[in-house]
Amino acid sequence: MLPIVLASLAFWGTALGGAFYFVRRYIRAVERRGTDQIELAELRARIAALEEGLESTRSDVHRLEEGHEFTARLLADRSRSSEK
Repeated sequence: MLPIVLASLAFWGTALGGAFYFVRRYIRAVERRGTDQIELAELRARIAALEEGLESTRSDVHRLEEGHEFTARLLADRSRSSEK
């Protein structure tokens, strides 16, 4: 009789323990999914801010290039006029 009781206790302990383990993992996965969405939204906002900063940097570089071209044209015209 004692071996049957011990076997049933071992079986049910293992079955319930395993069920508890998988339920706990499921709950933690669901909780993580919610925080993953929040983190993903934060990352998207950071990427958008970086892209916006990149666009302003590009426009600054473009303006500097235009200024350089203008200065180069002025100097070229000035050197042509001084040669005459």
